[in-house]
Amino acid sequence: MEKILWIDDDVDFALNAFIDELEDDANYQVLRAQTPDKAWQMLEEKPITAIIMDVMMPTGEIIDSKTSQQGVYTGLRLLEKIKDDPKYAKIPALIFTSLSKDKEVKKWGKENNVRILLKLDIYPEELVEAIEELLEKKEVKT
Repeated sequence: MEKILWIDDDVDFALNAFIDELEDDANYQVLRAQTPDKAWQMLEEKPITAIIMDVMMPTGEIIDSKTSQQGVYTGLRLLEKIKDDPKYAKIPALIFTSLSKDKEVKKWGKENNVRILLKLDIYPEELVEAIEELLEKKEVKT
């Protein structure tokens, strides 16, 4: 079973519908991390197929608050760190955020070829489709 790492500090009941759709209907195992440090630990411990993450979350040891303002774009800094590490660089990722209209987030997504989905404007089935498209692109590249 393919493992998706969901990185989001928000424990929201609405997000559970997305996770249920991924696990029950699409047959993925979803591993949740609420901090960048926990996400990094999970990357080191488990084979991850894809990453879904938020933009705003707390900093920690992996993303130092001296280099990233607390909570602001921490997810982008974490994804940069993941993509800079040869062990994890090829793991496909998408940003799932309420900040998809934010100019810096949009610019970052374009520059780094990362799809950005708006949390408030998507159905669980659409997230499954986005993950499957992401994984198909990965297979074509390898």
